[in-house]
Amino acid sequence: MSEFDLFARLGAGKRDFDEPICSRAGCENPAEYRIEWNNPRIHEPGRIKIWLACGEHLDYLRGFLESREILVRVHEMSDDLDELPIT
Repeated sequence: MSEFDLFARLGAGKRDFDEPICSRAGCENPAEYRIEWNNPRIHEPGRIKIWLACGEHLDYLRGFLESREILVRVHEMSDDLDELPIT
């Protein structure tokens, strides 16, 4: 398992890494949400990419993806992982 594979680490229950922070450039706030996304133009349906967001940047990051017609779903960090394809 790669240290950069957050989805696998969360699924394996491993939380032996620093506090997850927001994916917005320059933000160091703790992550409150997982933004799971898939770009159907380049990714297979089962591939899920993850960005993390604090409350302040959730709408910005989600809007960035949705404006590019990228499939998105949002979960709180404490929610169980959803490995079903994003529709």
